[in-house]
Amino acid sequence: CIQNCDLQHPEASCPKTHSEDCLFLNVYTPTTTTSNNKDKDDDKLAVLLFIHGGNYIVGAGGVDLYDGSRFASHHNIIVVTINYRLGIFGGLTTSSKIAVGNYNLQDQRAAMKWVKENIDFFGGDANRITIMGQSAGAFSVSSHLASPKSWPYFDSAIVESMPYALPTENQNNTKTAELIGDEVLIQLNCSSIECLQNTSPEEILNVQQNGKLNKIFPIKDYLYKPMPWTPIVSNEKDAELPYTPLEAAMNGKFKKCPIILGTVANESVQFVWGVQPKPMPKIEFDLFVETLFGLKFGEEVLKLYGPPPANETKDTRYFLSILGTDYIFKCPNRYAAKGYSQKVDTYMYRFAHLLSYNTFLQNASVPECDDYVCHGTDLPILFNTEYLTPGKDVPQPTSEEHVLSMQMQTAFSNFAKSGNPNLPITLPTQSGKNTLTWDNYDFNQDNVFKFDTPSSNENNLRKKFCDYFDTIGYYRTG
Repeated sequence: CIQNCDLQHPEASCPKTHSEDCLFLNVYTPTTTTSNNKDKDDDKLAVLLFIHGGNYIVGAGGVDLYDGSRFASHHNIIVVTINYRLGIFGGLTTSSKIAVGNYNLQDQRAAMKWVKENIDFFGGDANRITIMGQSAGAFSVSSHLASPKSWPYFDSAIVESMPYALPTENQNNTKTAELIGDEVLIQLNCSSIECLQNTSPEEILNVQQNGKLNKIFPIKDYLYKPMPWTPIVSNEKDAELPYTPLEAAMNGKFKKCPIILGTVANESVQFVWGVQPKPMPKIEFDLFVETLFGLKFGEEVLKLYGPPPANETKDTRYFLSILGTDYIFKCPNRYAAKGYSQKVDTYMYRFAHLLSYNTFLQNASVPECDDYVCHGTDLPILFNTEYLTPGKDVPQPTSEEHVLSMQMQTAFSNFAKSGNPNLPITLPTQSGKNTLTWDNYDFNQDNVFKFDTPSSNENNLRKKFCDYFDTIGYYRTG
């Protein structure tokens, strides 16, 4: 769909063409069916429907990074990847109701409905459809969990690196999305839907990229900046999205189905660099925290985390990324899992492996991530694709990383087949390691499956920080 894609390794992660005529999907079926992987009681195959990430502004389902052919063939499932409208085209919301947002969500639901109605022709089981998404795709999956309109079209959900603390419109009557949308209308000199439809995609994309739209709202709404085109909550009758994903998780207003959710170890590093490209001295760090959390909570957060290491006082961005990973990703995922697990089988994970080819993966465009397990670095392991990037001198994964890839794929395909990541196929392990079991989530134990080389189980990671954030909540307006 229309975008200006600037992801690392665009030859593998960006679409080669852009068009408004973009609502297509890709279906990957197994090339062969082995007796080891074949479901014993059912010839129809479980389905993984993947919703790509990219901040709701870039990405596509049909890129090489998300090639599902090996995933489908190795695990005897069907993998579907989809497109949806991005940026202004998918998320524009205005106070005049010229545009009401959630076009991205509607596109995804249309794809889900098509899969539900047609996957049988590809040998798929329409009653075993798992929706799976990463980053903005995870925001989408958790939104579908909270949207009754989507419930008929899936049977389980996998939420990868969901930034639950990034705000969307909710019952607090915030108007940030409308502020942005109204500014779009001003810059395009439009006051009707017909005007928007007659404006070229290039003009709209130019406003999205160069219109400085995130400058129009106050710093207390700073967390809106990284992802301004999210789905929009409304309390109107028959709303597309009646609750934010986190509200739905905690009040039980979500689809009752098995759920996997998890994060990677250093989620926030590149986001901190994205909004703070210059070094941040400690005095700016303190001011930022107190502005974001408000004076009272800000002082408590500063006390909780303590001072940054002595060698980081002139540039606290890595230290800030620890706070960001806790507050935006790790802790609200734990909080959501607490809500989900009271109603349905829930499984939590953390991806903690630093890739042997990580410097290549970051492609010199995100050097701050060279030594960190950054947002999205689990994707080439999950799809087992990054080493197939076109070009010379592409590094190959280690044998342990190939096992890790098979481990993730087995867990997720098991989950699609049975609602349990442990069944029907035993999780592969690194040589000489004991059998692994991924246990159902128990908030009191905070038990998490750690994907690594080797993988293991862990408990109560970042407990004191998450316990504190649970008490002050994950919706920040200063």
